[in-house]
Amino acid sequence: MGSSTAVNVWRERCDLETSASISAPDPSEGILMSRTNLTEARKQAFLDLLRGVGGRSGNKALAAKLSWDDEFYSRVQAVLISEGKIRAGRGRGGSVSIVEESTANVVAPDQELPPPPISEQNLYAPIRKQLEAKWIATRGYDTFIIEETHSQGSRSTGGTYSRPDITVVGVKKYLFLPTVLEAVTFEIKPRSTVNVVGVLEALSHRESVNKSYAAFHIGADAFDHSDEASRIEALSQRHGIGLILVEDPNDYDTWDIRSEAQWTNPDPDRLDAFINGLREEPNKEKLRRALR
Repeated sequence: MGSSTAVNVWRERCDLETSASISAPDPSEGILMSRTNLTEARKQAFLDLLRGVGGRSGNKALAAKLSWDDEFYSRVQAVLISEGKIRAGRGRGGSVSIVEESTANVVAPDQELPPPPISEQNLYAPIRKQLEAKWIATRGYDTFIIEETHSQGSRSTGGTYSRPDITVVGVKKYLFLPTVLEAVTFEIKPRSTVNVVGVLEALSHRESVNKSYAAFHIGADAFDHSDEASRIEALSQRHGIGLILVEDPNDYDTWDIRSEAQWTNPDPDRLDAFINGLREEPNKEKLRRALR
């Protein structure tokens, strides 16, 4: 199938999706789209077009042919990488290639299998412990609270991307200046999802807080040799998102704080609502006392 034929097939597929009210991402709707727009049909459209251009393409060229914005393209790409259907490659802006099914799961008899990955859920507790024991000590807070905020059951939190994995709220008091409250969020990503999605999720949190970090479970050397490193660093620096590389979640001394998060002033109503939405009432009362 030639490149032009593949594009026509994709367009016909999207015409059929219209009847099901599935539309392409609209940049005017914000930097992050609802997860409901990431359908099996869209994943298949990505794969069909990639096969149609020979099984390998630069990210920018493929996104342009799909008429998808960078954020939505990155989300579909991340899912397909995690499913083992494509692999990331090098090149200006990065590239992707099809993983052939016949060879995707072949392991040489003498090949040492990599250690089993740690799931995202199993990273929360050790990273929270290290943040509380080591990172917070460098912030100069007079009072602080820390919570795991990744899952709040049936409580309404404003959507999936509004839930950071860990939240720290600190209070600083000065001799001649007003007391300052600082809300900081952390988006945690496992080794299998080292891509720009973590940065984009952190960016969505910052609408309601002062600082946001994306923390990836990967060592500095492995990150620097990864295909997504340049995109992650460029996006985090452009938007002031902090970047933390966590080699060992149980050992803060192995972490590389690649860039600090930049301070922002969110809308006071949003910040107040965010803090009020924390789950642990004793933490909220602790903050109230500190601010009196």
